[in-house]
Amino acid sequence: MTFGSGPLEAGPDHRIAGIRPCWFNEFGGLTSSQPRFCLLCLLSDHQIREEQASSAPLAVFKQYREADGKFYFKLVEGERVLLQSIGFDSPKDAGARVGVLKRGAFDEADADVMIGDGVTPEDVHAALAALLAAEAAKA
Repeated sequence: MTFGSGPLEAGPDHRIAGIRPCWFNEFGGLTSSQPRFCLLCLLSDHQIREEQASSAPLAVFKQYREADGKFYFKLVEGERVLLQSIGFDSPKDAGARVGVLKRGAFDEADADVMIGDGVTPEDVHAALAALLAAEAAKA
């Protein structure tokens, strides 16, 4: 592996562990031969991967109707269920409850929702706070 005058060793598809090739030579011009990898590209790709790993997915509300005819919602973070609702008679009622939760109004003693297995009330508060912060950042 060399930097500067020679290309890094790459596989048949000219990629090293998901790093993109740099198509500029050391003088700033485009290359027409085998791509070279520059340190700047390697560092920027590394930073991108670190940022993607450190940013946890935002929780989302999912609303659905079960076979019993009732309307439910749940708050999920990836595959983890943070909150699960009771059944509501109308989708409007379920949606109104989701709206209240999106504004950060969560009470662990609330009979309309149950906390998921292995989830603490602090986990739910943190997820709702992250949702509020993401909404505020959009505005």
